[in-house]
Amino acid sequence: MNIDDNGFINLSNGLAECKISLWGANIVSYRPKNEEHDIFWLGELNRFDNVQAIRGGVPICWPRFAEEKLNDRLPRHGFARISGWNLKNVSVDENKIEARLSLLPDAKYNVNATADLFIKITDKLEYRLETTNDGDQPFEFSEALHAYFNVSSVDNVKIKGLAGHECKNSLDGNSYTLKGDLTIRGEFDSAFTNHKGTVEIEDSAFNRVISIEKSNSNTTVVWNPDKDLAEMSKGQYKNFVCVEPSNQGDAFVRLNPKEKHEIAMTIRTRKLNLSTHCGRNRCRRHLSVMAGTATRSGGGRFKCRTCKRHSPDKTSFRLNLPPAPIQIDMIVVFEKHSFAEQQTFLFCPAGNQPAAVIDDPMTGIIAVILRASENQTDQPGIFTPADQARNLPVGCYPAFRHFFNNR
Repeated sequence: MNIDDNGFINLSNGLAECKISLWGANIVSYRPKNEEHDIFWLGELNRFDNVQAIRGGVPICWPRFAEEKLNDRLPRHGFARISGWNLKNVSVDENKIEARLSLLPDAKYNVNATADLFIKITDKLEYRLETTNDGDQPFEFSEALHAYFNVSSVDNVKIKGLAGHECKNSLDGNSYTLKGDLTIRGEFDSAFTNHKGTVEIEDSAFNRVISIEKSNSNTTVVWNPDKDLAEMSKGQYKNFVCVEPSNQGDAFVRLNPKEKHEIAMTIRTRKLNLSTHCGRNRCRRHLSVMAGTATRSGGGRFKCRTCKRHSPDKTSFRLNLPPAPIQIDMIVVFEKHSFAEQQTFLFCPAGNQPAAVIDDPMTGIIAVILRASENQTDQPGIFTPADQARNLPVGCYPAFRHFFNNR
């Protein structure tokens, strides 16, 4: 553990590494050691001047979040994210990282409550914000854990766990009930009310699922501005989606003197494990050479038109068998060698029918094209129909000169 000159606490063990800013108690980075990409997004143009709020990580919006009249004398999104915090204690061992930070009192805001942040990292991140009413009068407040989650592109993301909940659109004031998974196309800023469940962010290009399990949160906010804002480099808005456990609006919190309240989230990750991909870990898009969604490049390799990445030297394009027997292209293996240029031409139709079976040792292609037969009923296998390339003699045995046209 060390604290650098910019006030960042750097913590690491065999399971994960994280970075927490003393300004705003913002956990700006968290990456399990088995993950290639950080869990949280961070704006590349942040100044870290201990004046402005940090764009990215997990800003703490407390004791005011949205534009409600509650605590309207306070800054929008509250003052916790633009205040200094004190590191109360920290411990790091091989299997666990724990830290506690407390919000430093600020007389200009005159709030008779304290906030403490508890962070625990094992095989998951447990994040808990605790509020205590230290005064002798009831204390009312709203709050949010304004988490910026790092994604390959917002276009590659599906957000699960919000279906069936009322969605209040902050952009136009309309409300509707979400049906199915949430995908974001364009600016999005909505609060899902009466939502207390787990939310999952599926990222097809990162092949990752981020799971956000909430506690003591009645509302979940999802946000992406669809444009670059301050502290963002060009196009960086595409690489995050905010999923924010919160209590706001009519669901604000009221504490009697000496009472405590906590809002928490637990973050886990797992592999998405898509069954179809282009052979590169970073690209999990459905590819098929026959369907023309991959293009040839130099050296006998192929490039995915979706992620613009190349396949490895030997690429297997995998396709799952559908439940109904239709014409499909089975596994095709390309090997890099001097005859790579001949491979593409073997898949071109000869006349009006492509070859049903290709076994070309010179180019390393073994391909089988299977077609459905007629009148299949309860058949466990897949039929290969007769597909003769020449006319056969009628009756008896075929002429010897037609021997190689028979299968």
